[in-house]
This record gives sequence, structure tokens and C-alpha cells, in this order.
Amino acid sequence: MNSLGQLSEFGRGVPQDYRTARDWYKKAAERGLETKPWVKTSLAPGSKVVTDYLVQAGVMRALEQLRFYLVGYGCTTCIG
Repeated sequence: MNSLGQLSEFGRGVPQDYRTARDWYKKAAERGLETKPWVKTSLAPGSKVVTDYLVQAGVMRALEQLRFYLVGYGCTTCIG
């Protein structure tokens, strides 16, 4: 279940949460939001499966418009 108590759609296409995130990021880019130089913009999802969801939902393209890019897989807080 997600934070709203709704069942996740994993296994049945792209989860709604990913589509919602895509819309937020696209709107941010359209409105001219830019990352500050000190903001860490590296993206390291836990697995290729997560990347596949991000790509299928259009989230990766929206994130890249805000200069967030895939750098690998794992916890970048722990591994730097």
C-alpha cells in the first residue's frame, strides 16, 4: 500500500505514483525551476527494475530536464 492506503500497481504496468511524479517534474521544468549548483543531482535507484519503471512512466526524461542523471545502482549516501 502507498502512503494514501491505496494498493500499489506494481506488476500491472507503471504505478500511478510514478506518473504523478513525472507530472510534477515536468511542471517544475516548464516553470523554469533549476537545480542549484550545490544540489546533488545524481540518481541511483536500487535496481534496474526501478529504472525501467522510471523510463516507462516518462520520469527519467522529466528528471533529466532538471539535470538529474542516472549514475549507477545503490545508495549514493553510503557509497558517496
